[in-house]
Amino acid sequence: MNPAHENRKKKQRRKWCRYKREHNMSAAHIDWHENPVLGLQVCAILDNSSK
Repeated sequence: MNPAHENRKKKQRRKWCRYKREHNMSAAHIDWHENPVLGLQVCAILDNSSK
């Protein structure tokens, strides 16, 4: 078996899948950062609609 041999099954286009959400922000990532020197607290919420 040649390791550089192309596999035709892997060259086929993969099926496209759409992820549907019932509510906005139902797929979100939350990140928290705290800076004790400046006394700042930051909470970032990112919508993962691109996933």
